[in-house]
Amino acid sequence: WLLLYRRADCIACDRLMSVLAANGTAAPNNGQPYVILVGGKQPNGLETVRARYATLGDATWLADRDNRVFAALKPPGAPVLYGMDGTSIAWTMPGNLGDPARIATMAAGWLAAPTGPANNASPLGPSAASGAK
Repeated sequence: WLLLYRRADCIACDRLMSVLAANGTAAPNNGQPYVILVGGKQPNGLETVRARYATLGDATWLADRDNRVFAALKPPGAPVLYGMDGTSIAWTMPGNLGDPARIATMAAGWLAAPTGPANNASPLGPSAASGAK
């Protein structure tokens, strides 16, 4: 599965999410394979971002208003896409590299890889794992 950490007011984040939202191969399926985490103290940041990306509406959306997740993950900036293997981070890709399409291709390849029982464990519970990395 994929974890995308982004800020509410972030042009590079919007560019990456637009490509991910348009990529049918990597489209979310009932909350999987995406968990989208919106960081920042904007009161309606999560709701504002979610409204802009209707095709990602099935993703699991979370807010990091107090920056606890940011402190734990220590992303080098925003956005950052994490390829998750169960509860472990398998790889990290900064999303501000200037080529969001390449990152979307990597995400689609990661999601298409075969999964085993260990890969289905998600920190969000069984409904969030639903057979995808």
